[in-house]
This record gives sequence, C-alpha cells and structure tokens, in this order.
Amino acid sequence: MIDPAGLDTERLLALRRTYGDACVLHYGRTAGPPGELFTAVDADVVVPGTRPGVISGRTAGSLPPGVRVIAPAANAPYTKPGADVLRQRGIVALPDFVCNAGAVIGYRSAADATPDEVLAAVEAMVTGQIREALGHPSGPLAGACERAGRFLRGWWGEPPGPPYAPEA
Repeated sequence: MIDPAGLDTERLLALRRTYGDACVLHYGRTAGPPGELFTAVDADVVVPGTRPGVISGRTAGSLPPGVRVIAPAANAPYTKPGADVLRQRGIVALPDFVCNAGAVIGYRSAADATPDEVLAAVEAMVTGQIREALGHPSGPLAGACERAGRFLRGWWGEPPGPPYAPEA
C-alpha cells in the first residue's frame, strides 16, 4: 500500500489484530505485490520489513535512483542477485542480522540496566558493527558476513556463507 500522505499506523495495527496479514486488504487502498512497494516510492532509505528475498535482482534494479541505503527490518531480505545489483548501483545494503540484533543485545544487558541504558548499548553496538562493515571493499553486507564468519568459525568450523534468500 502506498499513500503519499502517510498511513494511519494505529488503524493498521487495529486491522492487523483483526485480520492478521490480510490487514492491508481492509485498509481501503490497493495492495500490490511486496516488491513493487520499494520501486514505486522515491526515498533515500528503503526498509524492507517483509518476507525473505524481497530484494531480488529485479527489485534491486528497479529501485528509484534516489535510494542510497537498504536498512532491513526483516530477516534475509536479499537474494544473491539482489545484493549484486545493489553493489553495482552503489546502494548500501546493510546486514539484516546486525540491523535486527537489538533484542539480542538488549537481552545481554545487565539485569539492573535502565531502558535508556539498554537502548544506548544497542545503538552503540549496532552503529559500531555497521561502521566497521561499511569499510569492507564489497560493502557492509559482505563485511558483516565476513566478520560473523570469523566469529562462527571459532564455534563450528567453516560457516555456510551469507544468508541470502532464494531468488524467486
């Protein structure tokens, strides 16, 4: 759904409680395919919060020219072709597993930490990881995957590779 005036989030949440994923069908706007949402709106930052693989090669190639960053709020939003197209276009593909790590970092906070302290710790950790990953020659997604791979090798041996969704 697209509405240049913005969406009524309270209404969407109420519809979600009643209809689940079909909430968009009851909002009163046309709901298109998930991948189209990212290609129909001019934005600097795209935040995919949908199903895995929504940033396919086709979607990445169709993003408006103003898009500079993909900051996922969902797991495995990229397919391998999608990540390749983003890199070729110079669009920063932030790693989903870092962007979504807030709850895990918060869980590891001190038992007596205040909510503000937990949020500050999450922000510092995620920002630090992203900044470090941004320096990778193949981009932050590859940089974060490489760093995670180094960490995981200490536990399991060779990790399976980047968490790409299958191309549809």
